[in-house]
Amino acid sequence: MNSGEKINRFLTGGLLILVALISGFLTVNAFRYSYISAPTYVGYNWPRIIADSTFKNFLLCLCGMILFSLIKYFTDKYPDFSRTFSGVLFIMTAIIYIIIGIIYVKNSPYYPSGDQLNTTACAYYNLQGDYIMYSPLGYIGIYPQQKGLVFLYEIFFRLFGPFNYTPVYILHLFCNIGAMSLCFITLRELTKDAAVLFTYNFFAIMFYPMFQYATYAYGDLLSIFFTALLWFSLVKFYKNKKKRYLILIALSAYFSFATRASAIIAIISLVITLLLIFIKDKKLIYVSALILVVFVPLVLNTALNKYYEYKSGYDYHTGVPVTAFIAMGLMETDGAMGVYNNYNQKVYTVYDGDKKLASEEASAYIDSRLDEFKENPQYARDFFLEKVRMQWLEPIYEVNTHTHSFKEDAPLYGIYMDMYYGSLFYTIFKFMNRHQSFMYFYLFAFATISLVKLFKKKESVEPSLLFPLIMFVGGFLFSIIWEAKARYSLPYAFFLIIFIPMGMKNIYDFARDMVNKTEFIKQKH
Repeated sequence: MNSGEKINRFLTGGLLILVALISGFLTVNAFRYSYISAPTYVGYNWPRIIADSTFKNFLLCLCGMILFSLIKYFTDKYPDFSRTFSGVLFIMTAIIYIIIGIIYVKNSPYYPSGDQLNTTACAYYNLQGDYIMYSPLGYIGIYPQQKGLVFLYEIFFRLFGPFNYTPVYILHLFCNIGAMSLCFITLRELTKDAAVLFTYNFFAIMFYPMFQYATYAYGDLLSIFFTALLWFSLVKFYKNKKKRYLILIALSAYFSFATRASAIIAIISLVITLLLIFIKDKKLIYVSALILVVFVPLVLNTALNKYYEYKSGYDYHTGVPVTAFIAMGLMETDGAMGVYNNYNQKVYTVYDGDKKLASEEASAYIDSRLDEFKENPQYARDFFLEKVRMQWLEPIYEVNTHTHSFKEDAPLYGIYMDMYYGSLFYTIFKFMNRHQSFMYFYLFAFATISLVKLFKKKESVEPSLLFPLIMFVGGFLFSIIWEAKARYSLPYAFFLIIFIPMGMKNIYDFARDMVNKTEFIKQKH
């Protein structure tokens, strides 16, 4: 083993330890508690904690493992048929998903509000030649990261008419299936195990929040799709080194970021993954990939900024300082930890868009808050524990909260009333609560068994599989300091779904090896 492989193994081991610690923490908490966003709305309802059953969660995870073992027995007996059938089954379920989804979004009474309405209104104003939102204190002047989404809506409004959201919703449905398909194909590249593919198919299709978020006119689902394309391209590039995948990686990185600024975590995760692969293989092509991944998004983002500078006549503004978001993430608002309270925008507008002065005030608040935490460690512990739980233990990711503004002439009726206020809401919540427990438990199983295999058996983790793990760690750490919102953990949760079958497979293989080892010892004696 050369020095590069040793360093790679050491760093991979460190990553797996972090994943095991975080997923272990989330598993213990998810088995004991859940957070629910109430289906009634008085102002803004933060998710509230409710008790869960550790025994029931563990029992269901055990039942899932038994069922996986039965599927594994069948797929191992008929490998070629099972692998083909898993693909056919996925296509069938994807078609059903799209059909049901189109019926849902065409009849949904939801109408966008907040940031969704601001970005789409900006697109409409742009088409009218009105660029007031690009002024220093205009919406885009304050939040310049929204330009990519505005540009996309300009295209949609030109094609389908102003404020026609239905085509956007249908695009979101195809993005959902596209992201699931890309992860399914990626898994086929990483493993020949049909049981893994069967299991992924079920848990991905049943990841309900993405279905309901199809009517959410924002960049979350678009960004998830491009991040899935990014990961797929990375896997293909690692396997065959073809340049077309390198270009696709760079473009996917840009579009994931352009549609949702927090996807910068995915880009950083990709850079770290490429560095780890380079350390191991020592091939300069990975350095070239790394440079391209940074260079292309930077150039395209600069070009978009220049385009809107030219069109609007306003100079580019960097908007609200990062420190203002961090300061808000350290505040307690109406008993909720780190939630949105408009502080970031207020401190920016008070200083008339002077980023330096706004940042100084926010930094001063951060310092005073950290001093407060130092003086009262118990309060600090409770603050961050509650903040993390609220974001990572809400199994429907506040989907009802964020999609509860409805058309005035289309009151809720039938199934939509039941989805938001009735028994269907609680049925979905209970199912997704178990889904989330599976996700954290089997991620923990994957990380711990992979760690044992890495150091005991010298079996390394597939390098391209490190990307979603790094992204998860980055997303978790980011959630500690940023504005708290369960919806923000949705992209990371989507990519954690693949570790449900991968964790099950790790347990199955580990148990089989133990049985084989026991049988060998018996025969020897």
